[in-house]
Amino acid sequence: MGLDPAYPVVEANDPSTFVPIYDDGHQQVGRLGGASTRTNVFCMSTKWDAPHYRQLSTVNNDIPSQHGWIHADQVHVFGRPPYPVPQCQDLTGCLSTRGALRRLRRDASA
Repeated sequence: MGLDPAYPVVEANDPSTFVPIYDDGHQQVGRLGGASTRTNVFCMSTKWDAPHYRQLSTVNNDIPSQHGWIHADQVHVFGRPPYPVPQCQDLTGCLSTRGALRRLRRDASA
């Protein structure tokens, strides 16, 4: 899968090293480096006490996962001018339809 020009792209700061990509459980599921030093990102969030970019697609990662997270200190936004990367929405408790419904009910009763 190629890069999508409608979304920001991040590139490894040092193309001679590998940048790990983590899933939501902080397990490594892929890496940037070698022939694949760039990937599209969707948003930025604080994960594991540090800023991380969320991958747009995890299709090319080594291990299937719902999300891919890349440490922001190890990559930079690529392009001229670089696209702004928005903050991710807080989806805590909304990992399932049931969780989303509970959250809506809780908010409605407050």
